Amino acid sequence: MVPTTEQPPRTEPRRRNRRPKACPPCRARKVRCDYQLPCRTCVRRQHPQLCSYNSLDRPLLTEERSHFEDAAGSLTDRIASKNPHPSRHNSPALQAQRQSWSGVEGAAIPSDTSLKDLAQLTIILDHTAKDATASCETDADTGKVTFVGCRALANIFRALLSYLPEHTIPPSTSVEAAFGLTNRTISQPFISLWNTTARVTVGDILRSLPSAEACLKYYRSYQQICHPFFPIIPDMGAFEGYLCVVLERLVAEADESSSSSTHLAAHLPRAELVRYALLFAVLASGCQSCLVSEGDHQLALSSRVFVACSFECLSLANHYVVPSPETIQTILILASVNCNDGNPSVSMSMLGIAVQQAQGLGLHCRCECTCGLPSCHCPQIWHPLWRAILIMDSNLSMIYDRVPITPLCDRLSCLQSLVCASHLEFQDCLFVLHSLQIQWQSLGGHNTRASIQGDVIESYLKHIAHLGQIARSDKSSLSSPNSVQATLEQLLFTVHLDFFEGILHLHAAIAITHSTETRVCHFHDMVSKFCSVMSTYLKLRRLSPIGELAWELNRASKSSALLLASFEAILQVNLSGRLFDQLPHLLSTSARRRKWRDEPATSSCSAGIKTLCRLLELKSGVPVEVTKKAK
Repeated sequence: MVPTTEQPPRTEPRRRNRRPKACPPCRARKVRCDYQLPCRTCVRRQHPQLCSYNSLDRPLLTEERSHFEDAAGSLTDRIASKNPHPSRHNSPALQAQRQSWSGVEGAAIPSDTSLKDLAQLTIILDHTAKDATASCETDADTGKVTFVGCRALANIFRALLSYLPEHTIPPSTSVEAAFGLTNRTISQPFISLWNTTARVTVGDILRSLPSAEACLKYYRSYQQICHPFFPIIPDMGAFEGYLCVVLERLVAEADESSSSSTHLAAHLPRAELVRYALLFAVLASGCQSCLVSEGDHQLALSSRVFVACSFECLSLANHYVVPSPETIQTILILASVNCNDGNPSVSMSMLGIAVQQAQGLGLHCRCECTCGLPSCHCPQIWHPLWRAILIMDSNLSMIYDRVPITPLCDRLSCLQSLVCASHLEFQDCLFVLHSLQIQWQSLGGHNTRASIQGDVIESYLKHIAHLGQIARSDKSSLSSPNSVQATLEQLLFTVHLDFFEGILHLHAAIAITHSTETRVCHFHDMVSKFCSVMSTYLKLRRLSPIGELAWELNRASKSSALLLASFEAILQVNLSGRLFDQLPHLLSTSARRRKWRDEPATSSCSAGIKTLCRLLELKSGVPVEVTKKAK
């Protein structure tokens, strides 16, 4: 009989595990971490609340997994106690939550989603509320310092990076660059193209203008694309009359016998110099619009030359001492051009000049209304230039989370103006929306770590919902657009409204004073609003160049996409459907448009595109190409 030996039990081949990453405090100090939660180092240094791990890189240990499941079970009991139902996994609240996960355009969530996912979401929201702090960093390429408040989406995205792998953003770039908050192009408005020792003549100014045909082309582009959405010049007919006079001078300048070239520009009346400055500003904005529609990169250089010429005319007119409405109009158009060119900080500096001059002229005071009511709340009681200043201040202060520089009345009176009005236009609704944003930005004050209570956020959400109902009512031109321009206005207002409402829902989701179920519902509402921002932006891009040109529209869509892609990569859930299939390619065209030969650093738009593509790769594992057609 052949003896048999008992074979040892066959063991499965062990997979080689890569070394887990330490918690952020230990990794920053380059000290040993025992990978506990919290680790001994963080406990010894008395900051256990800072100890966290990347859920994508560090697998849960057995005891941690059981502890996590116990936490999920306790969360289930808490929600079930607030919403008792025989089957808590099929309760109406949770069914609505599952449906809200689906987002738009084909997004789906598996039917076996448990409250364990909701518990993970709550942990992420708590971490975001705790680690979203104000930042003051120096850009590695330009060397410029940028301050961003703790409530800005850029710093909320920075807090989410701790859950994502390293190099999620491109190397040697910052979060501010990914969100387009740094000046990455040459800033032309505060320099002179002429020799400082030379005496500028009228001929020098006229020779800086393009041909008469080009001037008319740029003016028509400004009139049709930029002016309807940001009306700064109230009387376009009077401006056209002055443009015809200047074109006649331009034709006369071509004759060598003309003596206008010998006249010093400083000897011109101040009003004449300011009109030249306004003309150059309009040409710069119109040239920028032609750059979007035609794609000629040489127009970017021409636009910046027009900006420099406009500011030179303002300097000759001594605009710092004697302000005028034409001076304010010029500064606002130049600020908008610089903002669209990727220089938002320069625009904030110019906005400060415009605010001081407007207050010096008393434009911030209420105007007389023709209704004759003692307590008038009509939208037209504010000067048009002051309304334009407030809208620009709202856009810039919101994305940076800085204190606004334009004071305003209470938000209730702003809504009351819409309720009392018999007919509402696009500008009326947009002004009230940005007035609410100004009030929201003023809540934090100078304390960058101040937290806003949940009931305050809920009140602003009610005001925004009320504003949306008024804008969709029969007395508003946005309710049923009957022209292409009205359709574009409706889309643009929807982007601004949903973006602000999405921001409010995000802050309500990370507010620790709310219940867990309420925070999850606000998170779903935030996803829905940000998806609406992206889908509406895509429609706007197909209909008008304003979608690609306007900086505030690009930053709203890009910020929404970056945050949604971050949550999708962390939670491994499709929240946005098929929206990301088109967005990277469309945004890459903006990145290619801003690349021209004199740019000192990589475009900030390209940094945001690369970050978004990296997030999409983390979610799907498939490389995302956005430059297939780029030459």
